[in-house]
Amino acid sequence: MPWVRSYVRSDGTPVRGHSRWAPGAKREAMILGVVAVAVVGLGNSNVSTGEGAPRPETTVQYPIRWER
Repeated sequence: MPWVRSYVRSDGTPVRGHSRWAPGAKREAMILGVVAVAVVGLGNSNVSTGEGAPRPETTVQYPIRWER
């Protein structure tokens, strides 16, 4: 954000130093915010991609007995 130094207007009104958005920066920040909200919203959805897919089953048999 650019910094505008204090100055006096042509009608004699003093203006304090301040910062302001660069031209077009508010629009770009809004677009970035919308994209970020969309990414977070889609990333936290409960969509399962492998519905109905077989789940791996364990091959371990308990109790474990070691051969000697």
